[in-house]
Formats: sequence, structure tokens, C-alpha cells
Amino acid sequence: MNNDLQMFMFRHTGKGIDYGQLRVEGQDISYMPARGLGSVSFTTPERWHDPRSGLYIPCKWHLTMASAQGIVDLDIVGQGRTYYHYTAKKGVLIMMWILSLANGAFYFPEGRSLPIKDTLVCAEWGQAILVAEETLNGPVA
Repeated sequence: MNNDLQMFMFRHTGKGIDYGQLRVEGQDISYMPARGLGSVSFTTPERWHDPRSGLYIPCKWHLTMASAQGIVDLDIVGQGRTYYHYTAKKGVLIMMWILSLANGAFYFPEGRSLPIKDTLVCAEWGQAILVAEETLNGPVA
């Protein structure tokens, strides 16, 4: 993004948490729907079968964060990925960093916009791939 706009967005689908933080032209804007601060819509219009991991992973996203202080509207497209595995108490997880490009704009309440063009972003995605309480026959009772 440019020097006038910095953004962070977090989503935990398992816990239903969405959080966005934006700094635009020196103003901080928080998007936290659970606390009544704006709205966040994050959709995955396309997935890709990754031949290296064997997983069907997200590769395109649409993000809209809106509040009375302004609206961020972005299309994000993955360009490359790297991943690592780690063992947790409940099984093995894969975490993937997906290097992406974002295009869209930030819209100020008075109608002015700040374009976001081919901006480098990193999306992190994770998935449990082996579960400790499971066998080939299914979950352990």
C-alpha cells in the first residue's frame, strides 16, 4: 500500500472473529463487528488445487470493511505460496503464507477515494491436516 494507508485484517473462522485496523492519512480506524464497530465481509470466490500439498486452498478473496469513518473494498489474488507444518496437542497443522496482490480503494465518508493498485499483501491460511483423536476409521470415541 502507499504511505498514506496501512492496513491489518485478521479472521479466525473457527471462533467467528473478524478484526480490521486501518491507518489512513494519520487517522486510525478499527473494524470490529463483535464490538459494534463497523462490518467486515471476507469471501473466497475461488480456490485452487495445490499439487504440492494436495490441498484445495483459497487463491482469491474479496474484502470489504465498512464503518462511518470509511470503506475499504479490495480484490486480493494469490501469486505464490510457502508453507510449514507444526505439531500441536490436537494434531498436525499446516500454515500457509500466500503472497498476493490487492486492488481496490478506500472510500472516505465525503466521497473521496484513495486507490489501492497492485499492492503486495501476505495472506496466512491454516488447516488441521492430521487430528490426534482420529484413526483411519474416524474419530476416537
